[in-house]
Amino acid sequence: MKRNLLPCFLLVGLAACVTTARRGDFTREVDFTREMDGFREHKWGTSVEEIGDALTPQGVDEMRGIEWFAKKDDPLDIGRANLESITYVFDAGRFVAVSITAQGLSNYKALREELEQRLGKIQPIKKDTFSWDLPHTSVLFSYNQQSDVAMVVIRAKGY
Repeated sequence: MKRNLLPCFLLVGLAACVTTARRGDFTREVDFTREMDGFREHKWGTSVEEIGDALTPQGVDEMRGIEWFAKKDDPLDIGRANLESITYVFDAGRFVAVSITAQGLSNYKALREELEQRLGKIQPIKKDTFSWDLPHTSVLFSYNQQSDVAMVVIRAKGY
C-alpha cells in the first residue's frame, strides 16, 4: 500500500506545479526575463563577428573601442510599444548593451507596462526614471516629457 502512495503523491505534486505555473514559465521570453543574460537571441559577450552580416554599422568611438549597430530586419516593437530604434553596443568587439528608443506618450506607457510585466515592479530613481538590477543585467528606463522620448538602456554586468 505504501508503495502505491508515493507515486500518487508525486503525481499530485507535479499536477499542482503545472496548474499553478504561469504561461511565461513554459514559453520563455527571449528579450526580457529575470534571468536575462542578453537581448533577444544574443547573449552578452557575443562577438561582433559571430552576429556578422545581420548588423549595420551606426557609429564608432575608436578611442574607447566602442561600436554600435542596428540589426537588419529587427522587429521594432516590444509588447504594444512601437520603437524608433534598437541599437546594439559592442565594447572591444563584444556585445555589452542595447539602447532602445520610443517616441510618444502612448509608446512610453506601453513600454513601461511591458517592462513592469516582464521584470517586476518599477523601482523609481526619480520622476520618469526607473531601474531594475538583475543578476546579469542592469536596466535603466527613462522618459523625457520635453522631447516626448522614452529610452531603455540594457547593460551587461561584468563587461
